[in-house]
Amino acid sequence: MIPASVIPLIFASVKAPPGQVEFTTTGTTSWTVPYGVESISVVCVGGGGGGAGNNGSYDLGGGGGGLSYENSITVTPGESLTVIVGAGGGGGTTAAGSAGGASRLQRSAVDLCHALGGGAGVGANSGSPVSGGSGGVTLGYDGGGDGGGGGIATLTSNGGGGGGAGGYSGNGGSGGTNSTTAANGSGGGGAGGQYNPSAGGGGGGVGIDGEGSSGIADTTALSGNGGGGGSGGTAGTNSGGSQGVGVGGLYGGGGGGGDLTGADGADGAIRIIWGEGRAFPSTNTADA
Repeated sequence: MIPASVIPLIFASVKAPPGQVEFTTTGTTSWTVPYGVESISVVCVGGGGGGAGNNGSYDLGGGGGGLSYENSITVTPGESLTVIVGAGGGGGTTAAGSAGGASRLQRSAVDLCHALGGGAGVGANSGSPVSGGSGGVTLGYDGGGDGGGGGIATLTSNGGGGGGAGGYSGNGGSGGTNSTTAANGSGGGGAGGQYNPSAGGGGGGVGIDGEGSSGIADTTALSGNGGGGGSGGTAGTNSGGSQGVGVGGLYGGGGGGGDLTGADGADGAIRIIWGEGRAFPSTNTADA
């Protein structure tokens, strides 16, 4: 009979086939490294910021969440890692929105990968606000991109668009304003949502299966249309001129600002992959 203490060593000596695990529910959980897995790669997307609603005359969009990835992280089969998925920020009703939460993978409280959430959209009663919610940043891992900033609204009772989520090799697009149109995403990032006199569109999200096409912004004047998702992420919701429905796209899109109610930013996500020859941003990342 094989001693119980020897069994983990036997399994550890066997290389696991390629695999993956996704975390899309917000909050903190533990993940146990499978036997046979000695190296992993991970992508983290922060939550999108919520847009401002009726917080002064000018209501600004929330910023998109940042994306970071890290490859070839040495792990021990059977060890436990902490997974933290950031929530999207809530849209404001008579106040600013709230910021999106950071997403991170940790070993003993030390970050192995970390992507910040998008900043909250705020409002102002006079003057010209300098920016919408800031985009989440990547913090210097192997790669990734910052989220796009939320759109500025500098006319009375107007809503700026939400910022797009960061890409794998470029930044998310900025949200539209009353004087500039929403921007496309770059490097697989989401596009910004377009401005509308009542409420801005949501920023586009980003997918977690590796780098794909960048999100495209709908630049139709005053449309309040959501930005396109990048790398297979979902598009932000169109406002259609109705307040508070320009929700950010999954994952990490920023919410639009609204004259009455700001829109929510989208939640973040984390994906871990393993197997020979697999690495972000695009080397066999979609294979199970």
